Amino acid sequence: MKARVLVIALVGILVCLSGRPAAAQVRWEAGFKGGVGLAKLTGDTGFSDSFTDGVDTFAFSGDISDYRTGFVGGGFATGNFSDAFGIRLEVLYAQKGGTGSGGVTFNGAPAGSADITFKLDYLEIPILGVASFPAGSATKMNVLGGPVVAFNTSAKLKAESQGQSDEQDISDVESTDFGFAVGAGVTISPSKTMNVVIDGRYTFGLSDTSSGANIKNSCLALTAGLSFPLGGASAAP
Repeated sequence: MKARVLVIALVGILVCLSGRPAAAQVRWEAGFKGGVGLAKLTGDTGFSDSFTDGVDTFAFSGDISDYRTGFVGGGFATGNFSDAFGIRLEVLYAQKGGTGSGGVTFNGAPAGSADITFKLDYLEIPILGVASFPAGSATKMNVLGGPVVAFNTSAKLKAESQGQSDEQDISDVESTDFGFAVGAGVTISPSKTMNVVIDGRYTFGLSDTSSGANIKNSCLALTAGLSFPLGGASAAP
């Protein structure tokens, strides 16, 4: 519910601002992009547990603080209030989570190990302020930042050991994830009808991935795409 209120409020602000063309002279552009994300879980990523059947004792331990490489991409729209500032709304599919390894002992003796992947996928909605600076006749540099709300679409745990693998759903992952993104990029305008948009950003999580666990998402994403001016506006910086 909090996520829905946040998105509605921010979209409402954009609509109100875009409804004042005489004062704000908003120039809209829309496009698509895609790229690669290096996702990582932060916080208490180590784990250990043990149990006994009254005779033998089994123990598990490991860590899941390594990177998971995944896809990041989708569509976006930017309202440029001036040559120096705009607001960008994005809707992205983002593969997050992390990887690591774990080991098993049987009565204190090593009994095997496995590579572990937490596959947490989201529909992600960043709402970003974009400050721009000219870097040539057809190029501008961008600095961006803003809140991110994401909705979990899939949560799975995959384990691989000795050529065998198994994958199971995770049921206790929170449906909504909050974060904040900061980054920089470049916009190149090869013509008046198209922009090439390249950016890199780091998104750090503000909420835990599951209740009672001090584990948060983070992701370094590198993307490239195209945008197109709307309403007869020019793509030139």
